[in-house]
Amino acid sequence: MVTELEKLQEQDVYAELASAIESRGARSFLNDFREFFPAHYQEMLAQMTRHEKPVAALLKKAENV
Repeated sequence: MVTELEKLQEQDVYAELASAIESRGARSFLNDFREFFPAHYQEMLAQMTRHEKPVAALLKKAENV
């Protein structure tokens, strides 16, 4: 279970990322992220371009099989 402190720390991380993107620009930020964390960059890219069916449709399909 995620504690309140962990939620606050996660929100701080997101706020710092947003601040870096705003101050440096998204392209510059992503270029550096790709350079320093290539595996994480590729995973994020894969997840953002992933097209999944809605969960309900997947469950319905599984029941009919």
